[in-house]
Amino acid sequence: MKKNFAFILVFSFSSILFGQKITYNDLNSTSENFKENLLNSGNYFTGENTELPYFQGKEDSKYIKFYKSTGEIATIDFKTDNEYLSIIYEIQNNANFRFKFCTDYDENIVYNYETLSGNKIRFDYGELRISVEYPSKLNNFLDNNSDFGSVFICESDNSYAYHTNLKCDGLANCEAKISKTNIRSAKKSNYKICKICTDDSYSKGRISETYKNLYPSNEDNMQTKSEPQLKEEEEKNFYDVMGYPKVAFNKNIRAYTVSIRNKKNGIEGKDKMIEPNINNPHYITIKSTKDKGGRLIIKNQNYEDIIIDFTKVYQGEYKDGGTPYLFVTENENYSIYYVDNNNFNDFLFISLNQDKDNGISIDYTISDL
Repeated sequence: MKKNFAFILVFSFSSILFGQKITYNDLNSTSENFKENLLNSGNYFTGENTELPYFQGKEDSKYIKFYKSTGEIATIDFKTDNEYLSIIYEIQNNANFRFKFCTDYDENIVYNYETLSGNKIRFDYGELRISVEYPSKLNNFLDNNSDFGSVFICESDNSYAYHTNLKCDGLANCEAKISKTNIRSAKKSNYKICKICTDDSYSKGRISETYKNLYPSNEDNMQTKSEPQLKEEEEKNFYDVMGYPKVAFNKNIRAYTVSIRNKKNGIEGKDKMIEPNINNPHYITIKSTKDKGGRLIIKNQNYEDIIIDFTKVYQGEYKDGGTPYLFVTENENYSIYYVDNNNFNDFLFISLNQDKDNGISIDYTISDL
């Protein structure tokens, strides 16, 4: 069957990754779309058909509640570590990390992310809960006046940073008084935002820790492996936990519609669409074996060739007529996903990152005229 050629802006493949489980696409969508998906899935009980409903999973008792604060908020209470782990993994790989926050030594550290659609996601590791705050006029006003937000400083002559996290390692070294102030006052005193407070490496490390708990026999082996091998092993463990089979993957295809999004200094740019050119498509070749990996090559006369080697391909869960394929690369700055749709366009998603703050994401719509 010939596939349709269409102008499509693609933000995420994750809506077809995990079957009926909560996905990053749910967290990135509007609250109205999220509610509609939950209502139409047939997998949830709900006692309210109102603007602010609640849902409870029929099989796993997962609980989802919508309520109003400065804007609309959804809280999701998970019942299994594996599902919670998988959605945190998706958040870390798709959303922008903002900062860690806590105001008391007895409370948990809260991790704050923001999706491309402007939804703010918060979670901590004290409970299996995620909250999603949706944009509103009041929230936008608060964001524009965020300089009045509370932060902490060390009143030492050598101190130079303000902290959103009272448990920050930077404050642990403070031998003077720790004071609470706001961002505006801290900036006036020439304090700058703490790099530790805006780093999510600990959050990502928690997933590796969970892998070790799931695979305790691998811990000794992991200590002797190189960094690329560790990265590959973590990916393998995650996809094995999700039950994805390892497969061979071979495609010789073309893309006419391409979307590019740059990230510079931690700031995501707007999507830029390359105008389709029938006479100059992007030629894409993917060749691999099940056990030895393979290579992705993309050629276009107006751009430099893209060549990425990968070590494994996993096949995700089939849903809504599509099957995702997840590629494992030795270079952790590269990400490759392919969505094979039976009755519509396929999609190829590539992220090429220089570091955590700079890179480029490219979405290819695979189509035939």
